Amino acid sequence: MRLIFSMVVALLLACKSGGNSSGSNEVLRDTIFLPSDPIHDTIYLMDIKKSDSLKRVNDALAHRLLATELTLNQARYYVKITIKNPSQTKFLKGWLRRVLDL
Repeated sequence: MRLIFSMVVALLLACKSGGNSSGSNEVLRDTIFLPSDPIHDTIYLMDIKKSDSLKRVNDALAHRLLATELTLNQARYYVKITIKNPSQTKFLKGWLRRVLDL
C-alpha cells in the first residue's frame, strides 16, 4: 500500500516538474523516499485475521452454548411435567428423544 502511494506521489511530482517553465532556480525532487516496514505491515494484517477468526470462533461457541442451554431447559420442562403428573412418564422417553434430535 505504501509502495503504491509513493509511486503515485512520485508520478504526480514528475508531472508537475515537467511543466515547470517559470525559469526559477527551484530544485524539484522527482522521487520521495517513504520508509516502509513490510514485516510490521504483515504482522498487522495477521493480527486483523486473528481477531476475525477469534470472533468467528467465539460466535460459534456462543451459538452452540445457547443451543445446548435451550435443549437442557426443554428437557427440564418435560421432566417437571412427569414429576407433577407421573402418568405422563410413558411419554418422557419420546419427548427427550425429540429434544435431543433437534
